[in-house]
Parts: sequence; structure tokens; C-alpha cells
Amino acid sequence: MPKMTAGLAMAVLLGFSSGSHLSLADSEAIDIARQAARAWEGTTDGAKWTFDVVDPSIDKLAGFTSVIFYVDNDPVLDISIDLASGEVVDRNRCVYFDGPYFSRLRKKIQALTHSKELPRRTLATKLGCDRLSIKRYRSTSNSRLKAR
Repeated sequence: MPKMTAGLAMAVLLGFSSGSHLSLADSEAIDIARQAARAWEGTTDGAKWTFDVVDPSIDKLAGFTSVIFYVDNDPVLDISIDLASGEVVDRNRCVYFDGPYFSRLRKKIQALTHSKELPRRTLATKLGCDRLSIKRYRSTSNSRLKAR
């Protein structure tokens, strides 16, 4: 099962701004997005896949770090990480990622930012969704997406 890395701890400790949000290193954001891509279970066998962190100056979702997951150069997921609550969503598909990895991430970030999870309906509205579907993920050792 994937664990929170020391990089997240350092990013959290060094990245506070006004005590309510944190900054994530691009590598940490990509690690989190990789877990969301695994949860999505899209077919990636034999495909070329990449991640791209969205430039914060053009990301229209304030308070989030966003990462695009591409398969064969086509954007598949737009994964956004709430920098106050640690919630991970795909804002285009209105999906909320859950499971042991995501739960630990939320708890760690919320403890450090002194924030709480938003009610799902509130989060959905913030993302422009009518509602969020929940995608649960339990890590397995034979995941399709492995570091290259």
C-alpha cells in the first residue's frame, strides 16, 4: 500500500500560507494524481501515459493543485487536490476519490491545516457539479500504473 512520502510532510511544513492552505511540490501532486489514476481503472496497458501539473496562474480552481492525466496524449482525468482539506476530485467527471490512501491523505492535511472536509454537496457546488460520485480505491501491488 502506498504511504505518504517525506516530501509531502516537508511540503506541508514549509508550504503554509496563513495557516489554512499548503503548497505541494509537483512530484507530490503527481504521486497523489497517480493514485487517483489507479483508482479510475482506465485501460492503460500498452499506452503511453503522462501527468502534467497545471500552472497555478491559469488554474481556475482556487485553493487546489490540479494535475492532468494523459493516455496516448489525450487528457483522461483532471485531478484536483484541495490544499486545505486534502480531498481529491476529478472536477470534469465530478468524481470524489476515496479509500485508505485518500483517507490518510485527507487526515494528514487537515491536521496540519486545521481544516475539515467540506460536505460533499458543498464541494460539488464549488466544482460546478450537481453531485459527486465516489470512486473507492484499495491499493494493490499489481497496479497498471507503475513508475517509469
